[in-house]
Amino acid sequence: NVPAAVRVMGKGVLVMLLGTAGVVVGGVVSFAIVQGGLDPLAWKGYGALAGSWIGGTGNMAGVAGALETPPEMLGLAVLADNLVYVVWLPILLGSKAFADRFNRWARVPEERLERMEAAAQAEVGEEHPPRMQDYLYLVFWALAVATAAKLLAPLLPEVGAVLTTSTWTILLVTTFALGLSTTPVRDLPGAHNLAMAIVYVFVAGMGARASLAGFDQAPLFVLGAYIWIFIHGAFCLFGAWLFRVDVHSAAIASAANIGGAASAPVVAAHHRSSLVPVSILMALIGYALGNYLAILTAQLCQWVGG
Repeated sequence: NVPAAVRVMGKGVLVMLLGTAGVVVGGVVSFAIVQGGLDPLAWKGYGALAGSWIGGTGNMAGVAGALETPPEMLGLAVLADNLVYVVWLPILLGSKAFADRFNRWARVPEERLERMEAAAQAEVGEEHPPRMQDYLYLVFWALAVATAAKLLAPLLPEVGAVLTTSTWTILLVTTFALGLSTTPVRDLPGAHNLAMAIVYVFVAGMGARASLAGFDQAPLFVLGAYIWIFIHGAFCLFGAWLFRVDVHSAAIASAANIGGAASAPVVAAHHRSSLVPVSILMALIGYALGNYLAILTAQLCQWVGG
């Protein structure tokens, strides 16, 4: 529900989108710095990590499948994701202590926070528990979308090492799902909880198959990830200053990218509890963009690596 996120967060959504651009740019810049000491297929690991940092774990899984990321590169991406976020999350939480100084620096209008609170209250709606037929409808649409993507993907041209049949499959699934989000299917209750349960099971399976063979490259890969995250942070700071957005919105915007729907509400609850629902909406925008832009990041990294 993009309009609801825009109504509440206003230009905070633009900060998130600029932070997303920071993930793409930061991924390419950091890869250019460290790629000399990494495996030639490390760009696939960077693509998977970009999926997590633009959207969430589901995007990491989707992009890893699309790029056919080797287990050792996926293992490095998961390691870097966790080692970086264990530092980045406290920074986002701790930024609340500097709210007044940050807001003066960003020239935030005094009435912005009041407008945001009022808009958040207006968006509070009643949730209905899912029924058996709701789950059946969700399963039907999931199977229909997956089948259509599997049938159509082989008909599309393969271009280079990135736009393969598996990549087209993921992009088609993403596009069909976004199309359904504009129809009454979006109102089926229980979709997010069911999806996250499936993602957790899938990621557990990925972790069980992950290889430790590439961990001799871990220090360099993680160093690149830290360079990457601070480039993203610089983009978020610039966006907050450019659009005159408060520190609460900027922190939530970054969490919606880097942490996804799992941790954006945690940051929102710490900063302003009324923004918890809209933080999930912002994270879902990241989910929508994640597969497309992470695959773009992987393509750019592959070009940088020659």
